[in-house]
Amino acid sequence: MQKTKTELIELIADLKTKKEFEKEIKKRYKSYDELIDQNTIALLIVDELGRNKQSITQIVDLAPDGDYTVVGKVLNISDSKTFKRKNGTPGKVINLEITDDTGTCLLVLWNGDIDHIKNKEIQPGTIVKIINGYTKLGYRGGMEINLGRWGLLEVEPSSILSQMEQSKCNGDEINGILLEKEATKAFFRITVNLVSSQPLR
Repeated sequence: MQKTKTELIELIADLKTKKEFEKEIKKRYKSYDELIDQNTIALLIVDELGRNKQSITQIVDLAPDGDYTVVGKVLNISDSKTFKRKNGTPGKVINLEITDDTGTCLLVLWNGDIDHIKNKEIQPGTIVKIINGYTKLGYRGGMEINLGRWGLLEVEPSSILSQMEQSKCNGDEINGILLEKEATKAFFRITVNLVSSQPLR
């Protein structure tokens, strides 16, 4: 069940005051032409701030024709392709392969979003967060996630990076430096069964 604005403000109380939160909601409500209700906008803001952890879906759990928030690392970036829209104007599309701990899928970027790649903001190894992306089956049968009118793309989102850093501090990942390497030593275990030569009495 979706949380109300009142419930959501508690999740970001240390980041925004109630007044600031309400102001941001009203601003976006107008910018979205009042097509999205204010509770949904509030959820979107909380999600952008990284405080709605339950909303992030793992790639393995994606299903066609859904709206999801996904975090992944970019593995590969295809060459951009040009196409002609229905109105005759040119458009561009590019596919990125992204991965998390559970699987991989394609992230499809269109037109202006391709600038992230042109500007070298997105490269292999970059962490991206797709908020409210919609999914469909690709032409090869794999899962695709796209940014629609209401989707957002975050590049190297600070909330996710800080969570990853926290995980490292908590011992989920250990890094070290190899100081010395020794030759491999082998050992053998010999088992000896002693049999008595004297008859049992």
